[in-house]
Amino acid sequence: APTTITLTIYLDDGGSVTPVYIPFRSDQTVRDIRNAIDELTPANNRYYDLRSVGGEDDCRDMNATVGKICKSGSTTLHQVFHNT
Repeated sequence: APTTITLTIYLDDGGSVTPVYIPFRSDQTVRDIRNAIDELTPANNRYYDLRSVGGEDDCRDMNATVGKICKSGSTTLHQVFHNT
C-alpha cells in the first residue's frame, strides 16, 4: 500500500516565499503536485519548475511519483519560475 508523504513546498508569489505542507500518497505524481499548487494559487503564472532539495530530479517528468522524487530523503520542493 502507498505511504503518505507530507511535502513542504515553497511557493514563490513574486514578492515572498511561502511554505505550504501538503500530504501526498507515494504513488501520486508530479502532475498531482502541480495540480494541488495550481488549486492553491489559481491566479499565479503556470510557467514554473519544481526543484527538490538534495535530490537529483528537478521534477520535470510529470509522471514521476512522489516516492521517486523523495527517494533521496528530501521532502522539500521549491517553485522556480521561468524568465519570460
